[in-house]
Amino acid sequence: PLWSPDGKQIDVREDTMQNEAGEQPSITWALISVLTSVDENGGNPRSLYQTLGKKLVPGSPPGCRAPRTDCLRYDDPALDNTIRDYSWSPDGKQLVVIYCTRNRYADGYTTDDLCYVETVTVATGAKQPLLNTAVDVDWGSNNRLLYRILPNLANIQPGIYELDMNHPTGNPVLLFGHKTTTNLWQDVQPTWSPDGRFFVTWRLV
Repeated sequence: PLWSPDGKQIDVREDTMQNEAGEQPSITWALISVLTSVDENGGNPRSLYQTLGKKLVPGSPPGCRAPRTDCLRYDDPALDNTIRDYSWSPDGKQLVVIYCTRNRYADGYTTDDLCYVETVTVATGAKQPLLNTAVDVDWGSNNRLLYRILPNLANIQPGIYELDMNHPTGNPVLLFGHKTTTNLWQDVQPTWSPDGRFFVTWRLV
């Protein structure tokens, strides 16, 4: 759960299986997330954001995938699409949401997550792409966004970044990089202080 800046609503995230019309619940459904806002007393629930997935169509035999060559038919994997993190804007008008996608095969094998960042206007539900490859987001009272970059195909240096949300199309600033040769997950979950002057991380050693 996450309070809104004015304290009048609470956002809660639920991970659930995407309903497929006319089918009984099944592990072939996609795993998705729903972000719901409720009043401070828990009433008046309303949907703010929902991811979309794609169901699994098992191969023959189920779980068959490349590089195997003895399959009659390869799996068409499920596309799981879940919310990893979210944070309010200081004025309470927007949310920034990180969602991550992965392929899931019939034998349980999954690919690595690919994560993306969008902003959501609370009043309308309008979504706007913001960043690729980012995780661990925090939107500070200074209207600057902290986030973390993992090793990625885009060849962006892993580390903690800051983005001025007054100019969200501008260039992010690398605050400090991960020492990937010694510890891939060096500093995680960057979080602003209430006055926006400092931030804190925790370090997995």
